[in-house]
Amino acid sequence: MAARRKAKSTPSRPPDPAGTDAPANVAAIRAFRANPRALARDLANLLLVVRGYTEFFLRDHEANSGVHASLRQVLEAVNRAEELCRTLHDSAEQRPADVPAALEELRPLMSRSSTLLETVRSAMDDLTARRLMESAVEAATYAAALCEEMLTEET
Repeated sequence: MAARRKAKSTPSRPPDPAGTDAPANVAAIRAFRANPRALARDLANLLLVVRGYTEFFLRDHEANSGVHASLRQVLEAVNRAEELCRTLHDSAEQRPADVPAALEELRPLMSRSSTLLETVRSAMDDLTARRLMESAVEAATYAAALCEEMLTEET
């Protein structure tokens, strides 16, 4: 049971290419490289999760609290990341050379958001709120890791 709880609290990331699900991971990364528009859609879906939970918890915290300030920073990062996803989606076919630059800018936005969300999650007293916030942390972490995978040498 403890191992199960530990596994649930570990943020999601793309599977390690050397892991047991390597064929599925390699196939997914190749598919995204072949179709950056699909990557942009998947990243946009992850951003919807981050935005939704961030806005939900933003309403529950006073404007002068540290939690509120962290959530505002996440929201600003999500706004910029959504712009980048739209650019990535719209220009993927016409300007494929722009894809790495968009991913390079997206990666630190999502990494920073993940860190901020984890800090907020850790500060929460309510167990249900912590679990909900964990979904936002996982989505931001996965988005950052997906950008990282896309920027590594082709597998």
